[in-house]
Amino acid sequence: ELQSYFVHGFGGPSVTVIRNGYDEADFSGCDSQSDSASEFRIVIPGTFSRFSDPRPLLRALSLWRTRNPDTAVRIVHVGASLGFDLPRLVADAGLSEVFHDSGYCDHASAIREMLDSDLLMLSYTDSRVTDVSVPGRIYEMIRTLRPIIALTPSRGALTNLLANIDGCHIVPPDDRNAAARAIEQYLSMKTI
Repeated sequence: ELQSYFVHGFGGPSVTVIRNGYDEADFSGCDSQSDSASEFRIVIPGTFSRFSDPRPLLRALSLWRTRNPDTAVRIVHVGASLGFDLPRLVADAGLSEVFHDSGYCDHASAIREMLDSDLLMLSYTDSRVTDVSVPGRIYEMIRTLRPIIALTPSRGALTNLLANIDGCHIVPPDDRNAAARAIEQYLSMKTI
């Protein structure tokens, strides 16, 4: 898809696509350090930006939290937030007590956070890019072998990548009910 996009969109005679991946060495020594048996830990890795809007995630998490107010949960965002007042959005979603924004951190810490999770979530919402690209962090997310809920359009490169991977759940960004049900599904697999 990406190759065709560039060849047809820019008239180039040939295009070579080099796919992203992850470096296994980055996972060496980054074993899980969390004893999260007493809480359900949701980690959202990556930068929030115009391509990765936090609002669909926060709406889904807010709905899920409303349905499960007694569940011990910790929601951790690892990454920057560009163009969004994240503390205000979190407060507006009623998640301030359970949401922690780690901000940008070193690579090993980000991987450790993902490994310490029970569930990974991702928002990749801008349809101008989702048809032909995937966020680089997705390969590390897949490598963790943790369940993933991706709020992304039902068509596109990310959806195509995740569609046949066990433990990956694709939800349209505007369907907070489906996202909340997916969170409930993964919560039911964990004994707290």
